[in-house]
Amino acid sequence: MKHPFRHFLINTVIGVVIATASLSALYVYAPKAMINVATPITINAQKKDQYILYYSPTCPVCQQVYRTYFWRSVTGQLKFASVTNEQNREAAAALGITKVPTLVHYKKGKVVTQYTGQREQQIDKVLAGGKAGEH
Repeated sequence: MKHPFRHFLINTVIGVVIATASLSALYVYAPKAMINVATPITINAQKKDQYILYYSPTCPVCQQVYRTYFWRSVTGQLKFASVTNEQNREAAAALGITKVPTLVHYKKGKVVTQYTGQREQQIDKVLAGGKAGEH
C-alpha cells in the first residue's frame, strides 16, 4: 500500500533542507568587503531604467551599502561604479557628484533622480522608481 502523505512529507523535508543550504551558502559567500571594480560603467540610452551606485572602495559607508545591496547587482537591478576608475570618476563629476555613495536612477540615458547617503529607506525608494525624500 502506498503512502502518499509520507512521500509528500519526505519531498517537503528535502525541499526545506535544500532551500536552507542554498540560503546559508548565499550568506557565507556574500562579500564581506567591497570589491574595487575598475570596469567603466556605460549608460544605456535604450534601457528603460538603469540604477548605478557610485562608490569608493575605501569608504566605510560605501562598504555597508555594498554589503546590503550586493545581491541586487547580481540580479542586474543595480550596478556599482567605482570612482577609482577614471571614466566613472568623470561621469560622476559631470553629474556634480562630490560625495559617495551616490545612487543615480537613469531612464533612457537621462538622470531621473540621485541620492547620496546610506539610508536604506531612501535607497529602496529610488530603486523602486521614486525620488529620495518623497513620502
